[in-house]
Amino acid sequence: MYFDCIIAGFGGQGVMLMGNILTYAAMAENKKSTYMPVYGVEMRGGTANCTVVVSDLEIGSPIIQRPVSAIVMNRPSLEKFGPRVKKGGLLFVNATLIPEKDVRFKGIEYLMVPTRELALDVGNERLSNMVMLGAAVEKSGVVKLEALKKALYPALDPRYHKMIDINVRAMDRGAQFVEDRRVKTHVNGSSALSDRIHIMDEKNDQTTRKHAYEDFLADVSSHFDKGDQEKQFMESIGHGPLQEDIQINVGERVREVREKRGLSLEDISQRTDIDISLLDEIEEGTVAPPLGTVIKLAKALEMKMGYFISGEEDRPYTIVRADDRKVISRYDSKKGEHYGYEYMSLAPHKKDRHMEPFMVALEPVDTEEERSTHDGQEFIYVLDGRMEVRLGEEIHILNPGDSIYYDSTVPHLVKCHGDKMTKILAVLYTER
Repeated sequence: MYFDCIIAGFGGQGVMLMGNILTYAAMAENKKSTYMPVYGVEMRGGTANCTVVVSDLEIGSPIIQRPVSAIVMNRPSLEKFGPRVKKGGLLFVNATLIPEKDVRFKGIEYLMVPTRELALDVGNERLSNMVMLGAAVEKSGVVKLEALKKALYPALDPRYHKMIDINVRAMDRGAQFVEDRRVKTHVNGSSALSDRIHIMDEKNDQTTRKHAYEDFLADVSSHFDKGDQEKQFMESIGHGPLQEDIQINVGERVREVREKRGLSLEDISQRTDIDISLLDEIEEGTVAPPLGTVIKLAKALEMKMGYFISGEEDRPYTIVRADDRKVISRYDSKKGEHYGYEYMSLAPHKKDRHMEPFMVALEPVDTEEERSTHDGQEFIYVLDGRMEVRLGEEIHILNPGDSIYYDSTVPHLVKCHGDKMTKILAVLYTER
């Protein structure tokens, strides 16, 4: 037998642990196996990934360009590794974060697994990775489920062995999900029948369209890291005062940092999956990138996102007068378009800050956007208008004077509710 798989997601989803456990399980069954993790910039929120190969024979190489299967836990991983799966191969998709409409690869079979919902069934949403691993093993048959469970002991630090029972239950839940829903196979580009199955998350069968603006809170809150090396590097650049427009600041600062680090546009494109042509437009100032793109660029350049928006953090305190606020809007000068949100940073230049406060204006929209999940916490106070917050399966409508405080690890979406603009105060916190 031969099986290989690329397991990918963002940092914190436990993709490396998934690969490690699968490798130990194969070894327990006296199979040959290799495990290759990928570390570096990708680990800080991009497409952290590992490759596992299992075989009855000697393995020639642990590096796989065209895998037989892939497990993708977030959208960037789907975009990066989905097209690489061989024809006739199998793609496992985290339906909690990835809508089925985005899975459009001909000639492969795909399995939609609502990992968070199943993890909540066993009492802990952080076990989404174990749910996915159980489902993948049950479907592929690469190892026995019992071997997978036993592999938890060598894969986990002894300090966490007390968590093995609930991890086992999560694996069982994923496997049971597959067993309960064995139905006619859905193979993209074909209507053939097979013993294999296609599982759709019933809650994701409605087609959704990504809105022109990205979820402000999800975009901004996943990157507030800081270190001495970054401080020294910012001091070596020596920018002047913050200017008004993000399109000028981001482009200029990205180019300066990139050149200072000796990186090409192609290098940045490979680290972020952003097209070189778009990177060039950003640096030229003809396109103002969404916050999600700013965060990707910050991670690729090993800088804080806030630096590209507000410059150096060199003050022990910061005061922002009402007349001095800098309004930042998304726009594309080539298309003459402005997109659905604008925001104001309320703490530019404050050094060693642990919170990121913003004033945000959300415009009314008709389209639906997928929910996001990431580390940290968020506090929102509604100033004007009505705001809709979707947390897991719950929907809450907040009016002026209402507030909400929640963990960002819960899949969430914040948007305007009704036909009038909503203004909010948002404070984001990420543990260092």
